[in-house]
Amino acid sequence: FLTYDQKLEDKMVSAVTWTLTSFDNVKEVNIWVNGRPLEMMPKGKTAAQHLTRNRGINLEVLEGVNIAQSIPVTLYFLGQTSTNETYYVPVTRMVNRTNDVAKAALRELVKGPAPSSNLVSALSNNIEVNQVRVEGSTVMADFGDQLLEFNDQHSASKSAIDSIVFCLTENTTAQKVKLTVNGKNGISVSGEKSKVDHPVSRPIMINP
Repeated sequence: FLTYDQKLEDKMVSAVTWTLTSFDNVKEVNIWVNGRPLEMMPKGKTAAQHLTRNRGINLEVLEGVNIAQSIPVTLYFLGQTSTNETYYVPVTRMVNRTNDVAKAALRELVKGPAPSSNLVSALSNNIEVNQVRVEGSTVMADFGDQLLEFNDQHSASKSAIDSIVFCLTENTTAQKVKLTVNGKNGISVSGEKSKVDHPVSRPIMINP
């Protein structure tokens, strides 16, 4: 475990942390090696104790963001395998400090991946975020008509809905997301027989 490329140290620690904290009953990770706690990784001195999802994963700092006055939001973009299968990739992006973390996260999700990234967004970058608010265990998110421009049937893509739900439940304490378009309930989703007219729970598995 301690034989690795130093450039990959942070990604290693993040991968272990995010894998284990994907279980609801695991909130913190302490790394041990050969039966003894490891205080920090030996090469880059990354902390190896009391690790939580708050440390982020695949960290991005975009131009114009003051790190000293920033907060992290975790977004979900799409990657693609050599056989053209898509999968979700969490990316933690530092943004200017705000009290409305949910709305800030959604706006960054709409902006899409960094220009240098090989990831793609499930959402069009012209989608308007009208309102976001947390009510108990549910996030209420209202969008403009652009969300329903995935095809001629005036529906949203399944991956767009999933990435919104992943993003909002990752960056708030909520477990469900209620989606509306210009205040109207009942969103059509491409490939789905029924409309989404109820709060959507975060899937147990992101990439089953």
